[in-house]
Order: sequence, then C-alpha cells, then structure tokens
Amino acid sequence: MDDQPTRPQRAALARGHAKLGRLTPAFISTDDLVRYLHERMAPRLQLEHASVLLQRLSDGLYLANEPIPDRPTVFNWNLLLDVDPVSQDFMDPEGFRIVGGWHAHTNMTDWVKRENPSWTAEEVTAFQGFYSEPDIIIIFQDRHQFKVVYLSGPDGTLLKFEPDDSTAGADYARWLRNRGGFDSPHAHSGTLAGYYQKLASLGRLTFLASIPAWGDSVGAVPADWQPRKPFKAPALALPCSPVFMDKPQALSHAWSRIQRRPTARQHVLILQRDGHEHYLAGEPEREASVGGQLPLLPAGCHLHGIYFHSRPLPGLYPDQEAWLFKHFVSPLELAQRIAQFRQYSQGAQSTLGASLYIRVRDEAILRYRFSGSAAESRLFTQAADGTVEADELQSKLHSGVLLTRDFVRQVARAGELTVEKTSALWDRSGVVDDTWTPYSQVVLPALSAAFLTADDAALHAHRRVGRGREQVLGGLILKRGDGRFVVTEPLPAGPRPFAFAGGYPLDRQKQPIMLHPDHHLHGRYVSRTALSLTDPAQAVERKWTRQDTELNAQMFLADDVADLLATGQVGYLSGTEDCLLALAPSTTTLAWRKQWSSETAGMRSAINQRLEEGKVKPADVVRTLAEAGTLRIVLGNALWGPAGFVEVDWGPWVRALTFQRPATVSHGPIFESADAAARERHRHAAHYYGDDHVSRYFAFVLKHRQREEYVASELVPVTRQSALLALSRLYGNALPEGFDCHGLYYSKPWVGNGTRGWLQRFFIEPEDLSEALFQARVNALLSPLGKPLYIAVPDGALLRYQSPSTQGLFETNSIGDSAATVRAKLNIGTLTPLQFVRNVAISGRLEVVQTSPCWDREGTVTGLWMPYAHLLRRRLSPAFVSMDDAALYVRRRVPTNIEYPYGGLVLRREDGWFFATEPLRVPDDSFDLKWIFPDELATRGEHPPRTVPVASYYARPAQQWPFILSPAQSQVYGNLFSTRALAQVFLTERTRMSHYWLPADGALLRLNARPEEKAPLVTSVDLVTRPRNHHDWLNGRLERMLREGELTPTEYVNRVAQAFALHVVKGSALWGSPGPVRAWQPFMPVLRPTMLMCRPTTIRCAARCMCRPMTLCATPMNLLARGANCSLATCWSRPAPGVSSPRCRSLTPGPTWRIDGYSAMPVTLIAMPWAACTCVHRRCPRWCRARPHRQATASIKGYFCRHG
Repeated sequence: MDDQPTRPQRAALARGHAKLGRLTPAFISTDDLVRYLHERMAPRLQLEHASVLLQRLSDGLYLANEPIPDRPTVFNWNLLLDVDPVSQDFMDPEGFRIVGGWHAHTNMTDWVKRENPSWTAEEVTAFQGFYSEPDIIIIFQDRHQFKVVYLSGPDGTLLKFEPDDSTAGADYARWLRNRGGFDSPHAHSGTLAGYYQKLASLGRLTFLASIPAWGDSVGAVPADWQPRKPFKAPALALPCSPVFMDKPQALSHAWSRIQRRPTARQHVLILQRDGHEHYLAGEPEREASVGGQLPLLPAGCHLHGIYFHSRPLPGLYPDQEAWLFKHFVSPLELAQRIAQFRQYSQGAQSTLGASLYIRVRDEAILRYRFSGSAAESRLFTQAADGTVEADELQSKLHSGVLLTRDFVRQVARAGELTVEKTSALWDRSGVVDDTWTPYSQVVLPALSAAFLTADDAALHAHRRVGRGREQVLGGLILKRGDGRFVVTEPLPAGPRPFAFAGGYPLDRQKQPIMLHPDHHLHGRYVSRTALSLTDPAQAVERKWTRQDTELNAQMFLADDVADLLATGQVGYLSGTEDCLLALAPSTTTLAWRKQWSSETAGMRSAINQRLEEGKVKPADVVRTLAEAGTLRIVLGNALWGPAGFVEVDWGPWVRALTFQRPATVSHGPIFESADAAARERHRHAAHYYGDDHVSRYFAFVLKHRQREEYVASELVPVTRQSALLALSRLYGNALPEGFDCHGLYYSKPWVGNGTRGWLQRFFIEPEDLSEALFQARVNALLSPLGKPLYIAVPDGALLRYQSPSTQGLFETNSIGDSAATVRAKLNIGTLTPLQFVRNVAISGRLEVVQTSPCWDREGTVTGLWMPYAHLLRRRLSPAFVSMDDAALYVRRRVPTNIEYPYGGLVLRREDGWFFATEPLRVPDDSFDLKWIFPDELATRGEHPPRTVPVASYYARPAQQWPFILSPAQSQVYGNLFSTRALAQVFLTERTRMSHYWLPADGALLRLNARPEEKAPLVTSVDLVTRPRNHHDWLNGRLERMLREGELTPTEYVNRVAQAFALHVVKGSALWGSPGPVRAWQPFMPVLRPTMLMCRPTTIRCAARCMCRPMTLCATPMNLLARGANCSLATCWSRPAPGVSSPRCRSLTPGPTWRIDGYSAMPVTLIAMPWAACTCVHRRCPRWCRARPHRQATASIKGYFCRHG
C-alpha cells in the first residue's frame, strides 16, 4: 500500500482515482494488459494481489492499476474501487470504464495437500491455478461490471474467464455460497474435473498461459474439454506490448524482449494501429522454416514491420571488410526474411508498406522496405521445396569480387534501405544510396602511393618523418588486395605507439578498422623523438653510459614488443633519421613472451624491472629480443651496423657501417611514368653508408612487363664492390617479379664550392657519361635506342638522355671523340663545358625533366641551349647605411617557422650604401656565392653594378638532433653557427666577408674572421673545409666532439667567440642583449634600458631654420656608451643670442656629445632643422645619420628621431 496517495493528494485526484494509485501503460487489449501484470508478479506470493482493468474513454485503450496486496485468500475489491451508496455498484473512475479484474493466487500447496491428502502433486498444482469458490461467487456477483476476470496461478498459469449473462451462473454461485447438495441442478459433478467443467460451461474459459499440469495447451477451451489434458483451440491473437506513441519506443521494447534470450534466433512483429501513429511490438517469435503464416494480429492493427537482430556467424565473414559484414545482415538471412515476408503477404491480413527492421551488432537500426522488385528477387533463390539460398552473393563476398559496402548498396537499390538509428559506423541517418560510405563522418587518413614491399613503404614513412622528431609519430602499413603496400601519413601516436589506430575507428577488440576498400592492416611504423630531447635524468638514475642512453632511445621498448606480440603484426621503428628497424611476429616460447608483458608484473614488465634495477643494459635487451630471430636492421647507422638480421651476439658500434649489396633491394613508390619515378628518387638524398670518399651514386628505373608501372631503386654508392650503373651488382640475377630495367639513374649530389667543376655542378663528366651510356646499351638488349639515362644535377635539375643508336656519342660504333679525348679538350680549353653540353644535346635526345635555375625550362634541350637563360635579376633590399641594418632587414623578412633553408648576400656599393639580396632557398649553410649570383648574370649585365659581396646570411628551419643534448644545450646547438658554416670562414674567397646567422629563435648573429688572433682555439684543422659529400663535414674534430659529448654547445660558442669576432646584432631570450659575445652563457637576463630625462631645447641656424624642441624617453645603456663627433653642416658654430645649449639630465653618467663645440650630457635625440641640418660624420650611430625629412618619423635601434 506504499503507492497509495496521501489524503491531500487524494483530494486533488479525479473522482474514483484516489484508491487506484499508479496506473500501468496502455494496451490494445485486456489480454495484453493482463500478461503485463502476470509477468510482474513474484513466483510465490504470500498475499493475494489484484488490479482492476479499465478502459480509457478517450482512446479506447486498456489500463490497470499497479497490483496491490490484500489477504492470503480473497481480495477485497473495495480497496481499489469506490461503491455507489445507492446502487452498491462499483463506480467507474472518471474518464474510465470498469471492464474486468485480475488477481493472483498465493502459493498454498501445503494447506491444499493437508486438506486433500489423496490428491496427486499435479492435481494440487492445477487446483491452485484455477478459480476458487470465493472467486466464482464474486465473478457472477459482479458480472455486469467485471465482464472478464483473469487469474494468475502460483505456478505460471494465466486464465481468462468471461461469464455468460444468463441466470445459470448466478444460480451456481448461490449454490456455492449456500453449500447446497450435489443433487441440485446447479451443482457440479462432485469431482475436480466436474468443478472445472462446470465453470467452463457458464462462460468462456481461455488459457492464456498453461503448464504441464493443465496439458500445456492455450486458447479457449472447447465444449468437450477434458480438464488437465491437451486440447485444440483457435490461435490467440499475437501478444503485444503496450501502445507506444512513436516507433523508436516500440523498437526499443522489441530489443528488450529479444534480449531475454539473446542467443536464440527470434523476430518481433511491429504493429501499427489503424488510423493512428501508435505502435506495438509483438512477443518475440522463434525462427521457423520459411512458409509459416502471419500470426493473428489484434483487431484494429496491421503489420508495420518485422524486427530482428542481425548477428552473422563468423564462418560467413569475408576476408575483405569483415568489420562491415558483421555490422550488416548476411545474404542468407536477408533472403530468408524477404521470402518469409512474401509468404506473409499471401495471407488475408494486410502487409502493405511493411518493412524489415534490422538491429545490427553496433546497435544501429536499419529499415529495409520490401519492394517485390526484380532486383529484390535477385538477392536470393528459392528451391521447389521452399529452401531459400543466397550462395552466389555469399561466394562473391568471400572471393572479394563483391565488397560488403557494394552489397549494402545493392540491397539499397533492391528496395529502400534507410538508417533509422545511427551508430559510429552507420553515422548518417536517412536513405542509403550509391554514395553511402561507412563511418562517413570520419576523415580518412591520407594514403601514400603504392609500394612493392612493406619495407619500401616503411622506408617511405621513415623519410616522411625525417627530422621532425619533436614528438612520437606513427602510422599504419596497409596491404592492398593486389599485394601492394601503402602507408598512412605520420601522426602523433601517443604513449603506446604500436597500438596506435592511425586515425581509423576501432572495433571491439581495439583494432583499427580499415575503411579504405580492399586494404588490410599489415603493420605499424613508429618514430622516436630526437636524441636531443632525451631526458638525461633517466640515464643518471640508471647509471647508464652515453652509449646506453643513445641505444635505449632508438630500440624497441618492452611495451612496444608487448603490443606487437598482441597484434601479431610487423612493427617498424624509425629510431633516428638514419636508422630503421623491423620486428616481425614469430613463434616463441610462452616464457619469452611473458617477460615483455606488463600484465605479469604489476603494470611493469620483467624486462622493464630489470632495466630499472640495473640488472641489464639496453644492449642486453636487444640481444634478448634477437632471440626471436625476427629483429632486422632495415636501414643501418654507426650504432646498429649495416642492414640485416640482428644476431644474439650483437653489440652496439661493433659492426663497421659499409655498403653491402642488399638481400632485398628497396624501391620507391609505384608511378605511372618513368619520369615520375625518377623525380621521386631525385627528391631524397642517399643514405650514408659510412664511406666518406663516396661522391657518386646510381639507381635503376624498372617497368612492369604488362602494366604501366614504374619504380626507382634505392641509391647505391659507387665503390669497388658496386661499379657505376652495373645492374648485376645491385640485383644479382633476379629483378622484382614482373619488372625489367627501363632506365638508369646517375647522381653526384655534392661538388663543393668554387669556380672549378662546371660540368660536375650542372651536368655530368664525360667519363661518367661514357660509362653510363655503355651500361644503358648493355641493358637495352636488341633495341636500337639505348636505355634512358636520368642525370640528377647538383643544382636541383633532373635531366634525361637517350642515345639514338649504336653510333651515338660514346657508343661502340661512334665516329666521334671518345671520353678521354673530350676530357683532354676540356682541360686545354679547346672545348668549353657549354659546348660539350650542346654536343650531347645534338647527339641524342636530352630533355629537362625537372627544372633548376640553370636548367630553367622543361622539355627538349637544343644545340643553342644557354644556362640560366631565363633567370631574372636578383631582387635587392632598400639601401642601408650599415651592413647590420641590411641584415636586420633580412631578419624581418625571414620568419622563424620556415620549412626550408634560405640564404643570400649583403652587398656594398661604391658609395658606401649596403643592400641585401632577397632570401633565396639554398641547399645548406655552405652554399656557394654563385648560387646567388651565377656568372651568367654578370655576363648579361644583370649583376648589381659597382657592388661587392661583403657578407652572407643563412637561416635554417628549427629541428632536433640525432645525438644526446640537454634541453638547453639542444637549443644552443640549433641556434648557432654550425661547424659546416664555420668552415666557410677559412675559405680564401670568404676570409674577409662577414657571416650572418638567422637562428630560429629570432636572433641575428654576425661572425667575422680575426686574422690577428694568435693561437686561435678554432682552426681549419678542426673542421672539414673541403667536404667530399654531404656527410663529410660530420667527420670534423669539433663536430665529433659536439656529437660525442666531449664539448658542449655553450663551450663551442665561447671557443668561436675567442677565435672570431662574434656579435649579437639582434638579441633573444637565448642570446641576450646585442653586443659582442664574451664569456657567454645561454638565457642570461637582458639589461633593462636606462631612462633619460631631457629638457626641450631650440637651436637656431644660419639658414634661419628652426630645430623643434625634442624630448627623449628611453634608450639601451650599451648604445649610450658610444661616443661620436658630429657637426651640423649648415648650422652656426655658436648659439644665437639668447638661445641656450642643450641641457639634459641623465640618470646614468656617460660620455658627452659634441655638436660644433657645444657640450651636453648623453642624449638620444638630435634636434634637426627643417630639411637642412644633417649629421655627416660617418662614424656616428645610425640614428645620428638619419636624413631629416619633413613630417617624417623614423624608429631605428630603439632611438626615436622626429624631424620637423
């Protein structure tokens, strides 16, 4: 009775509602209402519970009060209903009409057995589940209001009795109440069966739920009913849920009913009330063979849809897009549903407009509207015996001929497929059409071009990461259906990078879902952060050497191995920019696998524990990992050694890094043209194999025999073991399957600076060209044309040359000069390099594939070709009084977040003005001066006249470094002159030049040689002034000391500052205030400016010009310390009568300024007359030399000069 309202609440309720309490949901029939009440009862009640059944007058639906208890045997209906004091009838609650009652019997098995010891257990059970004598008396007493009475037995029976309106029932009830004799005409037969049969004869008795004790039959009992025995009866109407005001509620209810037996194959019929937007869900039905008829639907309802849960069996999953297949419906199940519906539609009940509602595994709900179309019929076949099959579709899915997404679109075209309830996969509600894609709101990761092998794809990703190692990056390696491989773009990969999803959604097993069609996850690649970002505290805590720390920062960690073992996929680790490792899954012992897992040691693996406790070193971990036999060096460096498998006796820095013919040659992406493959090869520098003398490299462009697919091989250094362009020295006797040699690729990426070697810088030397053409002819087989030769020019151009026949230049049957003869002519000057290039162009087909400043037009090169033919005059900055001002202009022009290095020159004109060239992209900080001003510009008269270069400047992008530095020292190293740039100071042509450095922190540095310095701390011996290749400068003594930790970058700066004149032109947080560098320390606090208080003053000049009163605010102290002698050209040498000289009071004493003999304390502003007074002393500071201009305001070095 706890649900009964309080007295104030009862007073506010409508008439007749005070006793009812909370009402049930509304139902289409009393049968469904009572089933609802029946389910909510506990199995063994101690008190009888009851509810009154009401019909709502507004819509004709049925409701009841929530069951309330009374006494153990008989329920008093006065607890629920008010009685009319006149008629003594129950009063209908306002808005409702009483239609019946329901009550539930208590379990009185012991009492019944005691009172009737001769009864069997089944008789006792049946008796308790039938109407008692008091029940029958009340039924006939109130039959005019209680048209139907329901009873829930304690053992699960649910009875329905509808009494007749005859007097026989009242007579029988009177006989029961009076205990009449069995000779009465109103009595039953005196047996249990007669008792049951008597009541059935006085009305309509129906079993809504039965038990074995009653024969397990349901329906209305027949006239010849034999109690407790099975009987046949017309089918009952489909049991239904409450009436819902919208469809999603009905579908949700259907889901909850099916979930009671989730493993059984069931479906639920969704009904709609005729003429209303009201929906009902039937009780779940077990799946039967196709051919069953539609169950009897409640009156006033029609079939709206069939709802079921799609759970395709794992054995049906196709190899491709299984993740989508398991979240859709299998072809066979869909076929069975369509065939079943067509069987339903042949019945008498209406099925017009019905749909199939599919709740898939991720809880999305799809709706398929049956169409009966020919396209729908093609989704299945049906045999003569009624068997439904969809083998053709299923086999197409298994073979990959048909993708699951295409099957979805095929279903959508057969009828109408809509998404009723969205999910992560089905994320777009509405109609599914031919443009539908799964996870449509997910931005798919960009994929690279295709590669022949996973190693090639991983190498491409490794190069994409490059030096961008501020954080851990990672991506996925995918395998296409055709056996090719692609990679996703590098993205931040988080703390467990080898479990990174790469931007794809995850399935229930936390594995990424490959949304790209016909792609499978093959492996992952991960890059480590740069060694310069390594935390030194870990090494100190574990007492590691520098080598231990470097190795730990570029090897597979325990968590990495655990994640790779869990996924069973290959992992690639880009430890540094010159190292790539691979670890593939393998068959190992359980004990070996457990030592990597964190689950066995309280979130720390056994390997990690031993590392932290100092019991093992990183090299020991590598050797333990090598026991699996699948740890490979894909790209080696000095630490790891050359490429190959890591053996169990491996050690760091043991194996010499030299080039060895790879077991498997790596190749670049697959392109549709040979030129594109060569361009891609040209974009990437050769790997450093430790051979410092190497300057030439070669590669090959391969073509597929049957398809327009081209790849370029890796670059191979020219050594004694690998002769120039020798195909067999790289591939042996086996090219990649299906490919042949299409072209040759020659590269000499480094030629140094200076005027010598024009052909090396802009073309190819005759000896190399002769050997290349010989190899091109060897690989050309019977073709009259030689194989194309790609020439990668150091200035950035890519050329292609093809010999027309065996009589072409340097060919076997050529009648022209040999390479030796051409070399001799070049040496003595009878043949110029330009003439040699033109001769080559005339002798065959020479084309520009990729332009450069020298080769500035794509296409065929003619015999009239000119280098730099279209190069425009270099743009210059405005004129500046000082070289520093010109460099400051460049500093403002070059942002700090550049992606490529930029450089240029500062020029001085004969009249003393300085200009800077606009920033130009350059290869590195040792760029040649001719990169800015080629000789051809001077020849054409486009070199700035009467100027000489007095300084160079260079800016490089911010980056990290592949060796260990503390965070502060890493910033110092990244923002100072490199040893490569420092070596240029020792070159003869640059000894007298200044060198400006534009660090990424926004500062500006200037470096000048000091020839007068005796016993300098930095000499040319410490540097590589004439490097033979891009990597040779790393062998300089100073650079090795920096990288090996023998010299800190701060110490290096101070060495340079003592050996050279190093100035900070523009300061920063790292470099401090402007001025000369002495005993420098990074991040020193910047001095605050000195404040000056000045009094306005006026100076009269002979030219009657007026110098307006000026007032200064502030200026840096170190600039005030400079003294100068200045004179005003047209002003009097003495003050005019009554005019005082400048008087200023400084907070800090300083030298005086002299203006025509008149002294004043330090000032920061010179009062200039109208367009006439100018400081002409060349040693004055820039602010003093400012030319006056009417109504002009200038701001220079913190000084504010305002001119009349």
